[in-house]
Amino acid sequence: MKKLILSICVVVAGALAFGFVEAEETHAPQVKVFNAQTSHLDVDFQAFEESFQGGTRVAAGDFDGDGYGEIAVGAGVSGSPHVRIFDRQGNSTGWNAFVFHQDHKGGVDVAAGDVDGDGRDELIVGQYMFGQARVKVYRVNSEKTVLREFLAFDEKFKGGVRVAAGDIDGDGIDEIITGTGGGGGPQVKAFEMDGREIMNFTAFHPDHRGGVDVAAGDVNADGRDEVVVAQNSFGQARVKVYQADSGQVLGEFLAYASDFQGGANVAVADIDNDYEDEIITGTGQRGGPQVRAFEFWGKDLGVNFKAYAESFRGGIDVTARDIDRGTSKEIITSPGRVVSELATYDYYKYIEVDLSEQTLKYFEGGMKIDEHLISSGLVGPTPQGTFKITRKRRSVTMTGPGYHLPGVPYVLSFLGPYTIHGTYWHSNFGHPMSHGCVNMYTPDAAILYEWAEVGDVVIVHG
Repeated sequence: MKKLILSICVVVAGALAFGFVEAEETHAPQVKVFNAQTSHLDVDFQAFEESFQGGTRVAAGDFDGDGYGEIAVGAGVSGSPHVRIFDRQGNSTGWNAFVFHQDHKGGVDVAAGDVDGDGRDELIVGQYMFGQARVKVYRVNSEKTVLREFLAFDEKFKGGVRVAAGDIDGDGIDEIITGTGGGGGPQVKAFEMDGREIMNFTAFHPDHRGGVDVAAGDVNADGRDEVVVAQNSFGQARVKVYQADSGQVLGEFLAYASDFQGGANVAVADIDNDYEDEIITGTGQRGGPQVRAFEFWGKDLGVNFKAYAESFRGGIDVTARDIDRGTSKEIITSPGRVVSELATYDYYKYIEVDLSEQTLKYFEGGMKIDEHLISSGLVGPTPQGTFKITRKRRSVTMTGPGYHLPGVPYVLSFLGPYTIHGTYWHSNFGHPMSHGCVNMYTPDAAILYEWAEVGDVVIVHG
């Protein structure tokens, strides 16, 4: 489990003492079911192997038409695109599938809704990040029938998609609702089962690039579901409620403190049995594992509990419905994981070298993959600008005035003789040392080499 050490300074008997809280950035895939009225933990279970720390996404629906709810869980970042379905007690129903190509490691978002009017919910899945905004609709049967597959946003967009379902036009059949993943503008669309787009709007300020979580429910008892959206990461936990046919904003509020910049996840259900749906929120990444509930205009309903240990900072997904045919709805949570820095350049995949900081970062799908110290040009300057990787070589002999270096490892060429490569002749990273190339610690260079492809963008700036 990856952990970040946070120091806390307290005054004890007139002197300063230091304690430490271990902030956990990842968590085992533990799904929890809470009574919505009492916040009592009713059920918890591991959706995947306990060692899997990539986060999860969760949805609830009646997939078999028996009147009871089942729980669908999608594997998060770094896992295979695996979805499993469990009964209300956390027992596997036996339905599981790898819903996208097994090379996809960006996680799977999940939703449930009756999008074909057959009286049973279908399973809706989306590539969560690090890939196209690809959506599929599955019938939950032994054949794992794919009823529909489409791209919710432009094929060039590789930041993933968030999915939900709701009857936003009042025809008695749910529509598929999608929000952009990280790195894209805050766009929301809705589709009929036949693929027709029936709604398209910008949910937040166009500069927001942290993705949009989506949900739907009838929050004002008008007979149609409203669209509920939240800034999903890298921004305030701002929630908005849109009337689907007019685009009117019916409500807007912050689910968590104004200085919290980790975003939120949203769900909708009638948790107080007043025949109007309420909005349930879970913190985005780097927030405590807090669940809250609100009326659509932002009134706090007093639901406020921590679904996991207070030290967990990976964010939590939420869903809610009556899964046991009882008098109270259930709130279901699943842990996420911390995803690092948001990309600042509009490329799906790129390397950024900052000469002033002597760092190299690389990004994919709108998110930072990793960051390392480097050594840039001292004897000669490292060129600045936007380039592309032109060649990859595992080992090169480099010769020039005053040096002869056989077996330079993991070499990525980006401009004539200038390269990014591993380094065995010094370890003074974080300081200019080279003749103009970008020197890296060899194990770091090896990982970058395997990740990078010819044609990937390299941005070098001071």
